[in-house]
Amino acid sequence: MASNGCLLNIFETHQKAERVQLRFDGFTVTSMLRGKKVLNLQNGPVAYLPGQSYVLPSSELMDIDFPEASIEEPTQCTALVIENNYLNQTLAYFNGQFAKELASDSTWDLDASMQMLINDWRMVQLSDELYETMKHRDSMLDMRVDLKLKELVLSIIQIQRRSACLNQENDPNLTNRIAEVVQYLKRNALKTHIAMKDLPKMACMSKSTFYRLFVNELGISPLNFIQEQRVARAKHLLASTDLAVKEVCFDSGFSDPNYFTRVFKMTTGVSPQRYRTSNKR
Repeated sequence: MASNGCLLNIFETHQKAERVQLRFDGFTVTSMLRGKKVLNLQNGPVAYLPGQSYVLPSSELMDIDFPEASIEEPTQCTALVIENNYLNQTLAYFNGQFAKELASDSTWDLDASMQMLINDWRMVQLSDELYETMKHRDSMLDMRVDLKLKELVLSIIQIQRRSACLNQENDPNLTNRIAEVVQYLKRNALKTHIAMKDLPKMACMSKSTFYRLFVNELGISPLNFIQEQRVARAKHLLASTDLAVKEVCFDSGFSDPNYFTRVFKMTTGVSPQRYRTSNKR
C-alpha cells in the first residue's frame, strides 16, 4: 500500500524459514503483528514479537529468520518505508513550526543511520492506525497518512533522545534544564523512591511547563522515563545472570514483584521469564 511519502509492505509467512533477505530504499520501520521473527545483525541476532518494532536505515539489508511460522499460525509483519525526501521535509517542518519549545541551540533531529529495537506502546498504536488508514482509500488519504506519519517520525525522534540519554552523558538536543533533570533521574533511577514533586523546582520551571517540555522532548513522563531505565536494568540482569525474577525486580529499583511484572510486560511485550528464555546469553 502506497501513499505520499511512504510505502507499507505486509508480509505473511506460512512455514519456518531462515535467511530471508529484504532491502528497502528508505528509512524503514518494521513491526510484528503476529508470531516471532529474528533479525540476523552484525552484532548478533535480535528476536522480536508483537508489540515491538525495529527501525533500520535506508537500503540496509535485512537477514530474517521465521522460526515459528506454520500454516496454522502464520507470522505476520509489516515494513513501513519512509522516503528520504519526506523525512527531511518533516524534520524541516518540525524545526520551523515548533522550535520555540526548545533551547535556542537545539533542534528536532533524527539519526536515520541508527538501528534500534523499540518497545513502545505508542509506536505500536501508530503503526496500527497507519495500517487502518491506508486500507480505506479516499480523496483525503494523503492528508490523513501525512498526519500519522509526522506523529510516527516525532515518536521515533523522542525514542532516540531517550536512548541517547541512557547511553551518553549529555544529549545536545535536550533543553539544558530538562537535561539536568534527566541526569538526576539517571543517577537515581534504581532507588526505590524519587521525590517527583522536586523535579520542576530542579528545572526552575512551573510544574505545568516542566511536564509539558519533558513529554514534548522525550515522549514520556518522568515516571515512565524512570520505569524505562529500570526495565533496561532488568533486561540486562535477566539475559546475563541467573538471579530469580524476584531478585531482578528489587535489584532494578522496583519494590513490588507483581507491579514489576506488569510494567515489564507493558514495556517489552513479554513477561520477564519469556524475555529470559528468548535472550539468555
